[in-house]
Amino acid sequence: MVLKEEVEYEEKPNDPELVKEPKVSEPREELNVDEPVEPSVDPMLTIPMPTSLITVKKSELSIRMDMIKFLHNQQ
Repeated sequence: MVLKEEVEYEEKPNDPELVKEPKVSEPREELNVDEPVEPSVDPMLTIPMPTSLITVKKSELSIRMDMIKFLHNQQ
């Protein structure tokens, strides 16, 4: 069983007092396209993301280290 209530609003939807005026944004300065952009982070402090080649090389090194440990423990 579904009950429905009717709600009456006292305010009119098109009441001019309730309509909000859009805010006018202040004009911004035009950026000069010819000026170089300064980085916000020091490039010397950034850490490069590993590439797939580096990941593969680390994986190969890890496998070799495991083999050496295994062979060393066999003796």
